[in-house]
Amino acid sequence: MDPRKQVNTRPTELEVQNLRTLVWWALIAFLAYRLAETLAGTLLIFALAIFLAIILDRPIRFLDRKGLSRSLSVLTIVVLLAGLVTLVLSLSVRPVLTQVHEIAQNAPAYAKAIEDRIQAFTGKYPYLEKTLDNGDVGRWLSEGGKRVVSQIGRFSVSVLGALFGGVLVLVTALYTVLDPKPLLRGVIMAAPRPYQRPLLRTVIGSARQIQTWAAATVRLMVIIGVACGVGLWLLGVKWALVFGILAGVGEAIPTIGPILTAIPPALVAFADNPVKAVYVLILFFVVQQVENHLLVPRIMAAALQLHPVSVLFFVVALGAMLGPVGVLLAAPACAVVKVAYREFRADAERRAEQARRILREERS
Repeated sequence: MDPRKQVNTRPTELEVQNLRTLVWWALIAFLAYRLAETLAGTLLIFALAIFLAIILDRPIRFLDRKGLSRSLSVLTIVVLLAGLVTLVLSLSVRPVLTQVHEIAQNAPAYAKAIEDRIQAFTGKYPYLEKTLDNGDVGRWLSEGGKRVVSQIGRFSVSVLGALFGGVLVLVTALYTVLDPKPLLRGVIMAAPRPYQRPLLRTVIGSARQIQTWAAATVRLMVIIGVACGVGLWLLGVKWALVFGILAGVGEAIPTIGPILTAIPPALVAFADNPVKAVYVLILFFVVQQVENHLLVPRIMAAALQLHPVSVLFFVVALGAMLGPVGVLLAAPACAVVKVAYREFRADAERRAEQARRILREERS
């Protein structure tokens, strides 16, 4: 047989083998997705526990380097977190609950005030009034206010389930972070041998990305929440404390969070005075511009470097699957996928380069 024909058939065989491997991985991914969809609730608890364990691992390792044992480091972090949470709740729970109760009580009145202002404005422009159909706008605002009031009672019931789930997540995270090496070793050894090294690099890189995201996000949440809350208070907007907390929480939702959190205070300000609503929107615009051009480049020193469109895709996809928790986890999930893609692609390129080098040696 002609040796050149043997050499020419090798790339085709390699391509077919790669295609077969790709099909198998696609089938495995599909089956894993179906299984995850069936066990979504249970998997979400353990995913949150691992996520929390990764975040806690950085301060625990810092205490380890100071000479504390692993168990004592975990206990120290738990005590500090418990004290911080207790302090924050003791200072903020009563005024926050008071303002939330006032918002629930005044929601229908503010909806009616917004409706009256819209009617007063559109009454000057008959075509605009006919296009907007004020009756539908007013009905939508009134129903929205009633829905806010009705959700207050349901919220107290859902809090009990959230507390139970939170305790379970915290306990699981603490057991994980006490001795993570056996779990990590088991995950790595479960993968086929050729993929163990890129999987290990993926786990390490993902942990660093999540820790970077968590630390930067907490700082940005505090800064944005305080800036928006103080700004709304200076503008004379009612319930500035609640809206400031809402702005801080919205900072954890990539891309669309700051936009969504600007709507409630703008509507409240619009009900009092349309000019005040414009000032509220300017306030949020200025805060976001300062954040995007000054805070994010400095605080996100080891930035995730994620494209906004890819993050928005994860926000929509995980939000549809997991609700609010999925929206909050969108950015770290996107970062994990990016790290996995980068590491496994680099490993595939390395293997392809080895195959090409073998072919060149055989030809020579």
